[in-house]
Amino acid sequence: LQLQLAHEFVAQHDWAEIALSAADARRIVEEDRLAIVLSVEASHIMGEGDWRPQLAELYDLGVRTLQPVHQLNNRFSGAAPHNSIFHIAQFAENCHIDMDCGLTTAAVTLGFDVDEDCKNTLGLTADGKALITEMMDRGMLLDVAHMSEKGVGEVRDLAVARDHYPIYISHGHFRDIMTKERQREEKTTPQWIVEVLRQTGGVMGLRTGHEEVNTYEPSAVD
Repeated sequence: LQLQLAHEFVAQHDWAEIALSAADARRIVEEDRLAIVLSVEASHIMGEGDWRPQLAELYDLGVRTLQPVHQLNNRFSGAAPHNSIFHIAQFAENCHIDMDCGLTTAAVTLGFDVDEDCKNTLGLTADGKALITEMMDRGMLLDVAHMSEKGVGEVRDLAVARDHYPIYISHGHFRDIMTKERQREEKTTPQWIVEVLRQTGGVMGLRTGHEEVNTYEPSAVD
């Protein structure tokens, strides 16, 4: 419904247009209008059964980028844990209690199977690898925001094998400048992933908001 409403919106406003390709985006911007790139972000982005017709339906509706995973593990990949409310939501789905590292409490992580560094042990599934491959075949943008570090590493391998197909993070945090408490959250972006984005020619969307960082560097702007 939201995608249909987006199409209705641009039909009513000539200053905006949905970009279906890079050439579209360049043309729309050069015309001094707003280029809208449709994306989907949901924890269970596709339902049961064959996901390929569902991806085709999204593509036909103008979607050119999506996040294979959001707050919870799904059929495509493991998610990067952060806020404890999502640990509880994941626990409600699988009843898993992990004692290898404590994210939810000092000793326990609910829902997610984590290693001794509190990182999700689940990366891309077989469906996930097939989805990433299909997205590259269609020329879609690969958004790895919210994906587990293991999953990002596996997307990198697939992208490098395809002549360094670009990977991007639509919204993330630079882990190195976050507080120690925030640095423990896998949702923050480590330096090696920033380098992956650089190597593939992708971009990083810096998340703004109330999250605490260690320092605020002085600016040359008054």
